[in-house]
Amino acid sequence: MRAIHSRSRTATTLALVFALASFAFHYALERRLDRLEVFEQYNVVFQADPNDRISAMSHGWGSSGRNVAHPNLATFTSPFVRAIAMALTRSGVTDDEEAARRALGLLIVPIVSAVTTATVFALFLRLGLSLLLASLFTVLGAVSFSPLVFGSIPDHPALSALVIAAAYHLFLATERTRTVRWAAWFAVMFAAAGITITNLAIIAILMLGSMWAAGRNRPRATLQVAAMATGVAILTFASSFAINQVIRGESFEAGRSKSWATAFIHGADLPARAIRFPAAIANTIAPARISTGGPTMSFRPDDRYQFRFTFEEGPGRPTARNLPGAIAVLLAAAGVVVSLRRRPAWSAVGVASAAVLAFNWILHSAWGDEMFLYSQHWFVSLLLLLAIAVVAMKRRQAAVWFLALFVVAVAANSAGLVTTMLSLLQANPG
Repeated sequence: MRAIHSRSRTATTLALVFALASFAFHYALERRLDRLEVFEQYNVVFQADPNDRISAMSHGWGSSGRNVAHPNLATFTSPFVRAIAMALTRSGVTDDEEAARRALGLLIVPIVSAVTTATVFALFLRLGLSLLLASLFTVLGAVSFSPLVFGSIPDHPALSALVIAAAYHLFLATERTRTVRWAAWFAVMFAAAGITITNLAIIAILMLGSMWAAGRNRPRATLQVAAMATGVAILTFASSFAINQVIRGESFEAGRSKSWATAFIHGADLPARAIRFPAAIANTIAPARISTGGPTMSFRPDDRYQFRFTFEEGPGRPTARNLPGAIAVLLAAAGVVVSLRRRPAWSAVGVASAAVLAFNWILHSAWGDEMFLYSQHWFVSLLLLLAIAVVAMKRRQAAVWFLALFVVAVAANSAGLVTTMLSLLQANPG
């Protein structure tokens, strides 16, 4: 009993340490990027739109936080920010409520990233990993390039990662208790869809996988999940429309949203994009290099930066720096194979994670912009597949050493790439 309590206290302490370290790093990097005016324009950081999103998340302004792609992003964030800013203003802490809202808005993503880090750590413990392995995989998740970048800019990807991580906890609860927590699944699905509508399919995949793993009748479970997803979609768009048009007196801009959505449909280049998805998997963990591309149509002539960071300009020559990313791809593939063979006790999680990756592969081959922009939608699933592959290794001590060295390599790679990004940004005076 004492050993159990001791492990619980240690786990709680580690979760807190991971969360605080995550917040400190992400907030520091976010403030650095803000001072460099990266958040004043579109598309500089892998096609992200932090200028619109910080406005939506802080003030509830504009349509970027309530549209077809992100129906309730502003609704889930700005009311809390506005309430706190109003309280600070009325109490005399600040006399500039609008500036206070923006400052508070910049806290959202670093806080979300910190909570995600702790949630992922708890997920690995719940899956039965030792404190050491759970810690190593949590650190791997924290130092991988995708969460480092998207956890440090005021945009939606980091929020998606959090709700997907929460869905995995529900997955395990459903599988192990054989009880479907309908209200909890509905809440997670509604939150995920409101942040980014395509998240709806990801949560539906996880919910369905958990019900199948729990032994539910598969045709009936499929119909139940489809019915819930349909209901969530209707409620999501209805609430977004109501807030825009009824409360704010603004149009939902359905026509504009439809034209925007169709603009990103890929036809002739679909095969080429499909072939690039394994590279997107590698870039999620450890890109070999960052390219810079020319300005997009969203750039203005007076914008400070007339270039954008991208992975779409070609892979370049293979070097030793490709190795960590290549290892990540191979481990993910091994995780899928191991899961299909049902070797680990949590193979159902692996099969569902493989389905999430497959969905994103199909979706973003046919639709989307910079593929890396969507990497947070599959990041938690990818991390779990890596864990399955490592846990399946027969020599446990060798697996731990391999993982520790891999974490160090990924951290060093990410540090070098972030330094490169900051150097290129600083070379453009305001």
